[in-house]
Amino acid sequence: MISRILRGLLLILALLLALAIALRLALKSDTVLEWVRSMAEKQIQQQFRPQAGESQPSATLHIGELHGDLLFGLMGQDIRLLDRDGQLLASIGQIEITYSIPELLTQHRVRSLQLDNWVVNAIHRGKDDGWNWQPLLDSLNRPVEADTMTARGVVDEAESRDDQESPGGPALPDNPQPHNTLHPKDNPQSSIFEWELDHLSVAGGEIYLESATHLPDTTLAIKEISLKASASVQQTGYRAALHSLSLHLHEGRLPESIFLYASASASATSSETKEHETVTGEAETTETTWTLSKLLLQTGKSIADANASLTTASSAPHQPAGTLQTQLALLPLSHEDLTIFARQDLLNEPIEASLELTGHVRPGSSVFSIPTLDSIGAAITLRSNHLGSAVLRAQTMQGNPLILKSATIEIDRLQGARLTGLAQMPDIR
Repeated sequence: MISRILRGLLLILALLLALAIALRLALKSDTVLEWVRSMAEKQIQQQFRPQAGESQPSATLHIGELHGDLLFGLMGQDIRLLDRDGQLLASIGQIEITYSIPELLTQHRVRSLQLDNWVVNAIHRGKDDGWNWQPLLDSLNRPVEADTMTARGVVDEAESRDDQESPGGPALPDNPQPHNTLHPKDNPQSSIFEWELDHLSVAGGEIYLESATHLPDTTLAIKEISLKASASVQQTGYRAALHSLSLHLHEGRLPESIFLYASASASATSSETKEHETVTGEAETTETTWTLSKLLLQTGKSIADANASLTTASSAPHQPAGTLQTQLALLPLSHEDLTIFARQDLLNEPIEASLELTGHVRPGSSVFSIPTLDSIGAAITLRSNHLGSAVLRAQTMQGNPLILKSATIEIDRLQGARLTGLAQMPDIR
């Protein structure tokens, strides 16, 4: 008897094990992945609803291949987004996402997201047609209800007509209940979707812009885009880190590309404290830190280097309790680059310039609000062979907008004609 029970249990365990193995293999089988690819393509395509009076969708999505494991991560290849005329809006050579199912369901956490070899085309077709992305954006922003509004209106009209024709008029519920809607402000946490992205990597990106109306040289190309970042949002605040961003700007009038590199971080946290308790209960203490570690712009002849930081820490939203510091250096600012951008001669020699900003800021009303600038002081220094040294200082005070409190200009010497090439420019010694 006991042996039969044991054999039965072993058989059940063997069946469960076989079922688990089959399910595990199915999660990464080509058949299941093809079904997922097809369903994803179909579901996304349904969002590209046709515009009013048109039968074709605003865009078409093609997902070439899908590989990976549904339990841990997926990789898509040859993804293309076409406009209604069949022209390429965007493409991704490869996108890969890794995750853990328990973390994804409970914490909305994605471990990594990588995009490689991607292209975006933005073309302005003229005043009447606008940008090639506009039909797609309009369809995504249009509420779903708008697509069925006409049909629903016909039904509502028929029902209203039936009610009017009936002797007793429209039927009313015995105990009508007021429509009770909770405003997001009544429950702020309900509007915060918590998520976390451990690692974002973007490489081999290119963006092409074309517009005879909005661009001075009709075309602008942003190439070799590379980005590494991470971010998370919680009920108590957020954090984001731009570990690195680099790209090259190509414009028609420029003989060489402009190189840009940046790294930055931002974080904000809030907590309840009883130190500043009011009649409404415990006050919220917010701490915000924004840091621009590095911003570098480099042409063939000019270099701009900047950094900045903003910090706030206060439990009194209307009390200044933070600082802003910014430094920008142009070493040098080439007169040849200025001539190219302005299409006329402005200077005869390069200039070294620096900008320093300092100010007081106060935190916003919540951890997700932007801090408010209360006052700011600026100092601009210019140096060159025929300028010597010139310093412009300005100070503002609180106001909306900020009120200029004082401004001074100090010039060591100025040989205006030699600096600018304009004979009517004065000399100051």
